[in-house]
Amino acid sequence: MPKVDVEVLIDDVAIADKALEKKDYAALGELPFVEQTIIGYAAKFIAQVQDNLQKANKIDTGRLETDIQEGSVIREGKTYSIDIGYPVGSEGAKYYDFVNKGVKGFKSGTPNSPYRFRSAFPSMNGPMVNAIQKWVKRNSKLARREDQKYNLTSLQRKRKSVSELNTGRTTAYLIARKIKQRGLPRTGFFDDAIDQVFNEQFYNKMAEALGGDVRLYIKQAASLINEENK
Repeated sequence: MPKVDVEVLIDDVAIADKALEKKDYAALGELPFVEQTIIGYAAKFIAQVQDNLQKANKIDTGRLETDIQEGSVIREGKTYSIDIGYPVGSEGAKYYDFVNKGVKGFKSGTPNSPYRFRSAFPSMNGPMVNAIQKWVKRNSKLARREDQKYNLTSLQRKRKSVSELNTGRTTAYLIARKIKQRGLPRTGFFDDAIDQVFNEQFYNKMAEALGGDVRLYIKQAASLINEENK
């Protein structure tokens, strides 16, 4: 699963066992209180990812919104962990990090991203041109169905603009060429959500749930990305 892996380490096993006794039956049934807190923040993270996508105007097929999911909370000794992300094999897993981190343009060299386009020109019959042509057709169709004329959202305005384009292959090729040369901008919809959700408030909530200090490790692709890595 392309994921963020949240691990909460409790220094004292006795504190961890005591935390298991605290329950909130109205919220999540029989789950221990600490697990409820972790699951609640996992849900908050997913909601933040979805909100970031909407604000970045990156809603198309909706798979980046719907494919993201959370795993189960696992306890191993003093550590609780949960995986949140896109399951391997899902559509979202195939491209979420390109949208998240962006892709360097062949000519521009921006944005600052681990990904880059390896050529300046797409193949006329290649997958990139195919995908963009489908995107133009899909958004044109959605724009034609839209009957709202005033106070349009940014997504509605974008679709209206796309609907004015020719849906032929040449248009798709020109768009693809521009993207490959200039790059795909970073949105940070996933990475930024980590800082937005697993922040000081989360630390405080976990300390409250456990009745003591905790250490938090957030890993992505097996690399620590939070303060513990500095």
